[in-house]
Amino acid sequence: MGYCAEIIESNFSMKAKNFDKAYKAVCKLNAHNSMKSSGRFGGEPTVKPADSKSVSNNPDKWFSFMAWNYDEVCNDLIEVLEMLGFDMYLSDDGIDSLYYCDKVGQEDIFLDAIAPYVEPDSYLLWRGEDDTMWVYVFEDGKMIEKGAYIVW
Repeated sequence: MGYCAEIIESNFSMKAKNFDKAYKAVCKLNAHNSMKSSGRFGGEPTVKPADSKSVSNNPDKWFSFMAWNYDEVCNDLIEVLEMLGFDMYLSDDGIDSLYYCDKVGQEDIFLDAIAPYVEPDSYLLWRGEDDTMWVYVFEDGKMIEKGAYIVW
């Protein structure tokens, strides 16, 4: 089960000079187990490996479709976005567009975390499997979700 969605229009831009700051922002999320919606429940708790450098203190909690220790297995922002399921168009200047067509997890949390580093007037228009539509607009360093209304 799950809910599939795709980005049907992308006007998304992030300068390469902001990649490191955005990467640090998404890695910090991993310390917040209360934000994670997936994990292993029951049985003996998994012990965090002693050599792990992850900020996550609980290998049994993770963000949907992400490794519990993505902050140590992904080397940069691009790898995190790819693990989330995004495809992108990269240029010498940075990310010029994001694409997505898959089962939805917690991508919104990560997009919100990188919002301060996204170029103004960027947006991602989504359509779900039931034809529901919404858009994430990036304004003033924040991501704002807006529903779509079709008028006939």
